[in-house]
Amino acid sequence: MAGGGKGHLQVTHSAALLLWLTNLKPCDVTAFLANFELKVDLCDAISVRYEGGATTTASTGGIPAAQIGHQQHELRVYGSQGYALVDVMAGS
Repeated sequence: MAGGGKGHLQVTHSAALLLWLTNLKPCDVTAFLANFELKVDLCDAISVRYEGGATTTASTGGIPAAQIGHQQHELRVYGSQGYALVDVMAGS
């Protein structure tokens, strides 16, 4: 499979932001992808376990052109006192 695709173009930015916000250190990563007979990955699902036991999941996929205005790109960081929601598309 050629390099690039949804995982490379989208997940890297989310992962960098998450690691910067939380200072978490990954220790185990599991990922699945589907390329639908293309030369790049189109849909990805990723789970990560961090030192100390925290876990995350991430996914990407295509959005039909008719729903392009309904894109979501958000991070939710849960803790013992509640959670923070970072809406990347809205910048909040």
